[in-house]
Amino acid sequence: MSRQLSQKSFIISSFLILLVGLGFIAGLYFLVNPIAGQTNWLSNGPVTTDPISFNLEIATPDDNILSFDKSTIISGQTSALATVIISGIDQDSEVTADKNGDFSRVVNLDEGPNSFKITAYDDQGNFKTVIRNIYYSTEALP
Repeated sequence: MSRQLSQKSFIISSFLILLVGLGFIAGLYFLVNPIAGQTNWLSNGPVTTDPISFNLEIATPDDNILSFDKSTIISGQTSALATVIISGIDQDSEVTADKNGDFSRVVNLDEGPNSFKITAYDDQGNFKTVIRNIYYSTEALP
């Protein structure tokens, strides 16, 4: 029984098969995802959240500087009373920002490259991280 379908019949049957398949997939979606079946799912608000105004600005030192001093001051500004963690290769230091958000800490430098990861946290779990690289040399420039 080999009967040849006309082009019109083939297109209509393909379209019907496509519609049945999409209906089946949509039905599975509504069974698996219970929130999709609710009529007020858009009233829950957008998926995204409002931007957080948490900041961390490092005043000193600049990134990628050459220092001839054995220690340097890392200072900056963040949110008021935020906890600031300054992590180096072999040293970690914690400081709490004052009511204006200012903080500073003296850190020791090892000869050669030094990398410091400065991370500020607030009591709501927001955080921001900045990296500063300092090269310490004991040789004075001529």
